[in-house]
Amino acid sequence: IKTNFILGNLKDRYNFKLVIDVQDVWPEAITGAIPILSSFLGRCLLKPMSYYADKTYSYADALVAVSKTYLKRANVNNISTDIAKAVYIGANGAPLASYQNDNDKIKAVYLGTLGESYDLETIIRAAAVCRGEAEFIIVGTGPKENYLKKLNQELGGYVKFLGGVKYLEAMDVVKKSDIALNAIKGSAQQSITNKLSDYFYCNKPIFSSQTYKEVIDLLSRGGGVSYLAGDYEELARLILNTNKDQLQKMSEVNRLIYKESFYRPESYKAILQLIEKLI
Repeated sequence: IKTNFILGNLKDRYNFKLVIDVQDVWPEAITGAIPILSSFLGRCLLKPMSYYADKTYSYADALVAVSKTYLKRANVNNISTDIAKAVYIGANGAPLASYQNDNDKIKAVYLGTLGESYDLETIIRAAAVCRGEAEFIIVGTGPKENYLKKLNQELGGYVKFLGGVKYLEAMDVVKKSDIALNAIKGSAQQSITNKLSDYFYCNKPIFSSQTYKEVIDLLSRGGGVSYLAGDYEELARLILNTNKDQLQKMSEVNRLIYKESFYRPESYKAILQLIEKLI
């Protein structure tokens, strides 16, 4: 925000156009990690920062955002749609063929940060309910890693933690799984995230606790299901009661969605068109 504020103040002097690329919304992004900031008192405390962000966004001649939700937040000047675009983060890889796991057990994977905004305790408790009837894998590191590992051991150790691995290795784990877990707390402000882009790239069925309408709308096309954050019994039931034929159909839906909206060589053309329009 500060960088863009400085650039906004230099625009007229140096005669350039400013395109702000919104990958997180500020100060809203911190309310997921500090839930009290979502309260009325919290909103009051954040007002000076919100004003600063609004002032910064107002300098934009054009906007790009990683979701429609973020674009709406940043578009304080109601910039026209030809120079205000939501373009998902996406991935560079060509669409993959649908993968079928030949194992009898359903394998579910979470990929990402082990932090406050993510509903990871629910995954661990759901794994304990499944008691080995399904496999659970967590890929990533973060500030809650030790706590989550300890909880996992207390509940029987049904989740396998792979820690931080290289990107291609992580993608291989996701590709060889049946279900991708988009485990996000209800108070979190994430919208269309890196992990969702990777899940769509791997055309995995997505089981999601995210409450953002934009994410729910994507899943409503048939490529996944939603569950309530914190409800580990519901998550366990969904995983145990979903068969391979259903998962294959979800995978095919998400492969099409990836080709339409997440494949960078095509989707990023909208950014080039925006820049050409602006200049």
